Amino acid sequence: MSGPIGSLLVSKAREQSRSAIDQLKTVDPEDAKAVRALQNKVMVADSIAGWLGDVVHEGQVALEALKEDQDGN
Repeated sequence: MSGPIGSLLVSKAREQSRSAIDQLKTVDPEDAKAVRALQNKVMVADSIAGWLGDVVHEGQVALEALKEDQDGN
């Protein structure tokens, strides 16, 4: 996540989340469709960092398992 691609993706996700939150502040509360769409944008954007963290963790676990397997042979 600290590499250039991970940093870029997290930065873009945060930017999209902030933008959608700013739009939620001014959207007509009676426009349920627009409110739902903006809420969805926030949720998806906020999920990206979690997904990336999960993938990095899974990669680290796989790498450790591979090293253990190679050390065992």
